[in-house]
Amino acid sequence: MRKKGISETLEVTILFLISIAIVSVVVAYFFTNQSSVSYSYIQQARVQAEEAGQIINLVYYQTQNGVSYFYVTNSGDYPVIVIAVYTPNGPAQFYVADPAVNPNYQNTCSFSYSSPGCDTAITGSDVFVIAVSTQTTTITIRTQLGNPIAIGAG
Repeated sequence: MRKKGISETLEVTILFLISIAIVSVVVAYFFTNQSSVSYSYIQQARVQAEEAGQIINLVYYQTQNGVSYFYVTNSGDYPVIVIAVYTPNGPAQFYVADPAVNPNYQNTCSFSYSSPGCDTAITGSDVFVIAVSTQTTTITIRTQLGNPIAIGAG
């Protein structure tokens, strides 16, 4: 007598397809969940940086007579005091000046490894200049809070 039912090959094929579907659902959930978690960490870091007043925007860049001038604004809520400036080759002498207050800053400010120079803090929406005593297109500044801020001009 012949039995009626599903053949073994068909049964294995159906179980295999069900297994693939379950694995696909689990993998899709994991990747979707991970990307949203990563995104929330990035957003949280940005909010913390903005609240700390550590947002420096590059407005203009130029080099003149071997000196690099980075014109920046502070879009954060608090003044940023530059403690040190680093180039790809290591620490560099620098000064910070407010051209609106001291238009003759190129002649009156002096370079130093550790002092901010003519002005003590980058504040508000004024354009400040960070002058570095070497030709470079990228610098990293260390602030009074110890945070590094990278500034690049291309």
